[in-house]
Formats: sequence, structure tokens, C-alpha cells
Amino acid sequence: MGNAKPMAFARVCGGLSCFFEQFFGLKKRMLQCAGASFFCIMLLGLLGGCGVSARQMVAGLDADPAWTAIEIREPLPTKGWVRGTGDVLHVYIEGDGFAYYRRNQPSLNPTPNYPTALMLALQDDAPAVAYLARPYQYFQGMNGNPLFWTTGRFHRDVVQASNRVVDKLKKAAGSKELVLVGYSGGGAVAALLAAKRKDV
Repeated sequence: MGNAKPMAFARVCGGLSCFFEQFFGLKKRMLQCAGASFFCIMLLGLLGGCGVSARQMVAGLDADPAWTAIEIREPLPTKGWVRGTGDVLHVYIEGDGFAYYRRNQPSLNPTPNYPTALMLALQDDAPAVAYLARPYQYFQGMNGNPLFWTTGRFHRDVVQASNRVVDKLKKAAGSKELVLVGYSGGGAVAALLAAKRKDV
């Protein structure tokens, strides 16, 4: 790719390989990169119907004592949730969500209809798992700038806010290393975070 920083790579531990083998029927040899300790960030194309809304699902996290909610307001309102403790924390980063109401008309709130990254996080039985929402997702009654979930969804403030929440998730889990898994635009956020951090 010619870039000095490996922006499209993040280290993936063996436990995540087992997860994909179990749930997607993939062979471990398909998930391992020969002689390398880095993988391309996985953009997971999981779509499907769900009878429970995204807001109901995070309300379930808030009500579950196993999960701890993390929230910041600056530089952008951003939420995350974490459960368990361990040296390695698996962080699932949500996609762009409900960014547009119509083709060229931004939505009033980017909370996803189908929180794919959250569904993946709930399936992961690793000791320490976290779910990172994108800025303004799951905030109700807040008038945010649509720039940050449309054309500016990878703005430096977005990356900074995501990075701050990841720091707090990592601290809450008592972890030393991170595995970042992004869905859709969350994959780009994962790559940008990996380029800034030394614990991925």
C-alpha cells in the first residue's frame, strides 16, 4: 500500500480465529496469515432481520450487570460497553448506522437499525469483550452535526472520541492488548485507531 503506517492492519489473536471458525465455518488456515502477525481489518458483511431494535439491545446491556457502560461527551458524544476482564480485549466497532434518511438527506440520528457489531460482540465468548458505538449513536434528543456521521464520519474528532472510549474500555477490562473488529465503516475506524495505538 506504500504507506509507512499499516493503517489497514490489526493483530488478531487465535481466539478470534476460533470464533470465526465456529460461527462461519471457516477453516483456521483461511484466517491465518502465513508468517505474519497482522490481518486486514475484517469488514463483516452480516445483515439480517432482528425482531429487537438496536436501542432495545443496548438497553439490555445497560440492565445486565455483566456489562459496564462507558460514555464521553467531548470531543463528540460516544458510547461503549464492556464485559469481563483479561489481558486481551476484543473491541467490536459499529458501522455507519442510519446515516442517511434518503440518498442525499442525512438522518437526524445515526443509531443503526441492525447493530451488526453488537450482535457479533454478544456472540464472542472471549474473557473480555467490548462494543464501541460511533459518535452520536444511541444518544436520544441530541442535535448533533450530521457531518460526523456522513461525509465527515472519519474526521479527526471522530477518531479522537473513539480512541478515548477505547482507552476507558481497556482500563475497565484491565487489558494490555486490543483486537479491533470493525463492521462496514467501523473497519475504517479500526484501521485509523490501529495506526495511532501501540497496543493493537
